[in-house]
Amino acid sequence: MQGGKFITDEFGLSFEINSDTNEIRGVNCVEVNYKAIEKISDIIESSLGPNGRDKIIVDQDERITVTNDGRTILENFISAENVTSPALVLAKELSESQDNEIGDGTTSLVLIAKELLKNSLDLMKVKIHPVRIAEGNVKALNYVLEYMKTELCESIEKEKLRNACLEAAKTSLNSKVAGYFEGLPEICVNALFNICGERDGSIDLEKINIKLIKGGLMNQTELVNGVVIEKEMVISKKMMEQFTVNKECKIALLACPFEPPKLKNTGNIIISNCEEYMNLSSYEKDTFLEMIRLVKESGADLVLCQWGFDDEATSMLLENDLPAVRWVPGHELGYLGSLLNGKIVSRFEDLSSDSLGVCNVRLSEVGTDNTKFIYFTNKEVNNTTSTIIVRCANKFVGAEIERSITDALCAARNVMVESKIIYGGGSTELSIYCAINNFKRDKNHILNLLEPVDCSCFKMFAESLLVIPEVLAKNSGHPTDYVEKIIDAIVTNNLKNLGIDCFEGNEYVEMDKMRVFESFKSKASQYKMAVDFVNSILKINEAIRK
Repeated sequence: MQGGKFITDEFGLSFEINSDTNEIRGVNCVEVNYKAIEKISDIIESSLGPNGRDKIIVDQDERITVTNDGRTILENFISAENVTSPALVLAKELSESQDNEIGDGTTSLVLIAKELLKNSLDLMKVKIHPVRIAEGNVKALNYVLEYMKTELCESIEKEKLRNACLEAAKTSLNSKVAGYFEGLPEICVNALFNICGERDGSIDLEKINIKLIKGGLMNQTELVNGVVIEKEMVISKKMMEQFTVNKECKIALLACPFEPPKLKNTGNIIISNCEEYMNLSSYEKDTFLEMIRLVKESGADLVLCQWGFDDEATSMLLENDLPAVRWVPGHELGYLGSLLNGKIVSRFEDLSSDSLGVCNVRLSEVGTDNTKFIYFTNKEVNNTTSTIIVRCANKFVGAEIERSITDALCAARNVMVESKIIYGGGSTELSIYCAINNFKRDKNHILNLLEPVDCSCFKMFAESLLVIPEVLAKNSGHPTDYVEKIIDAIVTNNLKNLGIDCFEGNEYVEMDKMRVFESFKSKASQYKMAVDFVNSILKINEAIRK
């Protein structure tokens, strides 16, 4: 760190002027970045695994977030603390990339990156060049990925795919508050299969909507194979009873406002007398009636409008017995178009019977706030949209349940897309550690074929991965030598897939029998992104802040 400059004034008094530029170089630069990552890693490590605990975060606006999701903790921590550390900003982007691409595993990713950076820093302190360490990390990563594919990875047969997705969703929900509801994994998998039918390389999770209702219990969560919108329908009382049960309707989807056209310029219409005002009022009324006539002639029983309409239009709709819903969001209108097999019309003149969609419609009021929902279902259309209705005590719990469901959907989706799994509970990391350290003394082992620097990088990589089983054991209340005993069992009995028992306190458990696993893609992504992050830090030689 550069110091300030000492100067002397005309009275002989000396004082220091601080430099406007701070510089950090070499090992100190990597060490400063490591300490920043260590800070956030120490915060989130207690949230890993089924016994992980939640964090309560209060931001600058006094908004509360209760979660154990790694990405959410990282985002809120950086925002709440107004963090400007480059390493933490990179870590935040790293977790976002993992979450956007895979949907889960952000906590493990940050823990592995922190441990890998720590061990790389130790190698730098014994005069190993950071570029050589980065190259060794890449070689170790390639070896680990190949070992996982050949020794640890398991393929899922097509007839067992649904059950594998269900078990993946259970594994994901084990560490979440939503895991207490045993029926939630099945709801997630049913929603997933409803939008894709069978194995498909492009599964759009945006087609699964999650609606939160304040009031009720989590076990009242339900899956609707259709679209549910939180809107109030403009409808007369005599027609209301028809929509308390599923009513088949012909629906017009409008992307145009239910109002007279407005001028496209900045000119004004000046009304100077009562007659002109009455003429304008009559024009507006005639325009509304013409719009209603066009809708009626098309045969529509219900109108869904992306834009609003005023009280006068509402009155006329009621007079003409034409139910309508206003301010329907554009993305929900798109989902409805897919569900109804209808066309979204941008001009009333283009309305016809061919543009209408058909489905069952039902009105419902649920929750302590009597929130109004409209259910749209269509049994004749598959692979469109599903909605998960979640009941929760308050908005904090509801937000965490929504994050949990999203993680479970992503975990099941990853298994469905790739149909390759790898066992969790720290078993993968323990098997890799034993394989790299060559406890069997195999003469043809890769460590015997590498240069000394690369050997150090391989052992350092294996040591870094142990952070996952160690943290799982710590969060489960196991003694400090618990992981060492599992390593001894793996080496002595020539076993694999042994992991941390997070529930009953046994010496070890076989994760393939417990069916605790995640997709191979998720685990591989964690290792790849951790190595990319650490190598990017290692290649930074100087940090300059002006």
